[in-house]
Amino acid sequence: MNNYVKEDKAAQLHGYTFDEWINLFHYTMIIFNEQIRFFENVRIFYKETAKSNGNKIQIRINRKDPIEATEYRFLKLTEFNEYLWRWSWFRPKDNKEEE
Repeated sequence: MNNYVKEDKAAQLHGYTFDEWINLFHYTMIIFNEQIRFFENVRIFYKETAKSNGNKIQIRINRKDPIEATEYRFLKLTEFNEYLWRWSWFRPKDNKEEE
């Protein structure tokens, strides 16, 4: 399944043995699972931060295209239950949410 030819200097790639492939696959899955765990911890951190601030949080958006600019927006945490919650945009009006 590869183009490895021992005498060809341009084809010095070789395939993995099954054991090498298993190790590579498992390391890849470990990295993937740790990445999922990291982003879940980030979500929980910002959820708790928003809860201590009236379920609202301010974010900064840096743009480079079409023009370089920095914007500040507000997100509101809407919690349906312990496991189901989402962020939604809102515009503050005198520190109150527009209806």
